[in-house]
Amino acid sequence: MCEPSRMRATYVGLVIVLLTACSTAEERKQKSLMDQIERTVRLPNGAHPLNAYARYYAFQNGGVHAVYVIPWDRTPLLEKTCGERSGNATTSHEGNCQILLAPLKAGQRRWLGESRDLPIEFEGGCEVVEMDFDVGRGRVANVACHQNA
Repeated sequence: MCEPSRMRATYVGLVIVLLTACSTAEERKQKSLMDQIERTVRLPNGAHPLNAYARYYAFQNGGVHAVYVIPWDRTPLLEKTCGERSGNATTSHEGNCQILLAPLKAGQRRWLGESRDLPIEFEGGCEVVEMDFDVGRGRVANVACHQNA
């Protein structure tokens, strides 16, 4: 008879294999790019540690554009920009409303379908870091704290 802990380990291993098998080639490519970027990026002076940021990525102009944001309470902004919609009317920042409705916590990351869905932040300094990654060369092309608004 199998030991309960051994059965549990086998079950967990099977779940991991199944979840990995269910990811698409595109999802694996995105995860690989995020891993590569996070291994190589050097945040600017004054920035917080990488795990302090909620990290959003998307393809843009043949490369990857990322926005790293220190999470904060966005409830007032959520209510103002995403709260009331009538019929088919939506705000002009639909992607940002999706981010507001399901924000990442510090240390989490998400690949977005389009670069226009990346968070638009008007905060200054290193609470927001923007980064461009040159996929062809496999290196960070630009990384900077957000300019003051």
